[in-house]
Amino acid sequence: LGSRDDGLWVVHGDLCALLALDTMYYLPLGAPTCRITSLIVDEAHRRDGLGRLLLREAERRARA
Repeated sequence: LGSRDDGLWVVHGDLCALLALDTMYYLPLGAPTCRITSLIVDEAHRRDGLGRLLLREAERRARA
């Protein structure tokens, strides 16, 4: 599992899955927000739990 401030990815030889995050201050709520703008899992790696792994990590970061 790799990461940067704006995304997460899983690499096993080649890129297997990625999730892009958009974090910003949302004025109507008066609070920072985080949204997922992309979630892609390579067809060969679907049903391996990679999407679930990325979503859990994105949620953890959004709540931090």
